[in-house]
This record gives sequence, structure tokens and C-alpha cells, in this order.
Amino acid sequence: MENQTLQYAREILSYLEEYLKQQRSIQYGENWAVNFSKWIIKSAEENNKALEHNGSEMTDILIGMHLANLSNLLKKEQNRFVSDTPFSSFMDFQFLFILSEHNEMTKSQLISANNLEMSSGIEVINRLKRSGWILEKQNPGDRRSKLIYVTDQGKNVLDDFRQSGLDIYKSYSATLEDTDKSLVFKSLDILTKLNS
Repeated sequence: MENQTLQYAREILSYLEEYLKQQRSIQYGENWAVNFSKWIIKSAEENNKALEHNGSEMTDILIGMHLANLSNLLKKEQNRFVSDTPFSSFMDFQFLFILSEHNEMTKSQLISANNLEMSSGIEVINRLKRSGWILEKQNPGDRRSKLIYVTDQGKNVLDDFRQSGLDIYKSYSATLEDTDKSLVFKSLDILTKLNS
């Protein structure tokens, strides 16, 4: 019973958070709870109508819209981050971070890990090389390819901005319970695999 109560409380809080986001100014007084309740009922009716109208097709559209909106929010945060750093784009930071976690990677591995087109990924790699943050060497396992790695200068730059860069990602799910995080992660992993 206690778990169910906590689940209801979480749902109500998520509705309240959405309500507060949508309302520009809220008059706190006797009627705020009534107005909030009316908003919940109206939202539920609109959601039901949308789902009845198009069934799972509308759900697919809504999922896509939520993902697009989250992507836009993320890009805003990334642009803010880049404006206070020596990085040209957030992708510079992301490439450097992933490469530092793997020590060495081929260009195609690094580009694939970031889900970019080859030409866009090569641009990022060339920019990082020009900055002196990465170098390449012959791949002993495959003479046709080269391995890239982070230089000491690249490590220093990454260390300076690592936490603030990673905090952008962490902020999206920091307030979720671990079980909710796990569900979100699994769902996003499935969507990524289906659309790769």
C-alpha cells in the first residue's frame, strides 16, 4: 500500500510540475487547488480524445514530439556550455570525452559511437587535431587504419570542463528514482536500436 501511495504522489507531483510550467502566473489562494484539479481533468480529457482519435499512431507522434522537444532543450544547454569554453561545438567535448574513456579508437569507431555521418565526424576530428587535443598513430591491428588518442593538452582541457559538460546530461534525469531511470534508459535504448 505504501508503494502505491508513493507512486500516486509521484504522478501528482509530475502533473503539478507540468501545470506550473504551463501557467505564467499562479494566484496562490483558496482556488489554486481547484484550478489545478480542473487542469488535470481537462488534460486527461484532451489526452483521451487524442488517443481515441488516432490510437497508437497518435502515441507514436507524441513520443516523437517529446523526443524532439527534449533534443531542442538539450541543444540550448549545449550551446550555453560551448559559449564559455574553448570548444567550437558540444560535439568537440563529446568526442574528446568518449575518446578519453576508451584511450584509443579508430576514426570510424569514434564517429559511430556518436551516431554521426562520416563527413560530419571527420570535421570534428580534424578540428580536435588542429587544436592539438588529439593525435593519430598507426593501428598495429590494421595497417589500413589509424588510431586516435587524446593528448595531454586535450586531457587538460577536458578536465577543466568535464564536470560542467556531463552535468548537462545528468540534469535531465537527476530527480528520477533509480527504477524510473532504469525504465527510461531501457526505453531509449530500444528506440535507439530500432532507429539505427
